[in-house]
Amino acid sequence: MPRLRRLVWLIVLALAACRQPEVPLNNPNLQIDLAYEPREARVGPAELLVTVRRADGTPIAEAVLDIRGDMAHAGMVPVLRQALTDGQGQARVPFEWTMGGSWFVEVIVTAPDGEKGRGFFELNVAS
Repeated sequence: MPRLRRLVWLIVLALAACRQPEVPLNNPNLQIDLAYEPREARVGPAELLVTVRRADGTPIAEAVLDIRGDMAHAGMVPVLRQALTDGQGQARVPFEWTMGGSWFVEVIVTAPDGEKGRGFFELNVAS
């Protein structure tokens, strides 16, 4: 039994060591804005408009966006998307609100220089 317990602890420690560092929420060097069309979030197809700029307002082109839309309650499959910003620091991303209720959209940005930031947006989707 002690041998099994030691093995379990080694596995737990190994997994903890492999964990990726958390991306900072609201990195002061990156401004992440989210809008969506139609303007009133309703169940069905939509388009997210994500804009990424430096703190001085300069758009960030070719930033990688990892987007996760999920409901505030457990049990729903999240909507995952990836996109790349254009020369204006914007990306239009096809999306679908799959259910009415409280949602959050998390946008993780990786700038071309490797800097990362995370935006977190809460909204209500109408049925």
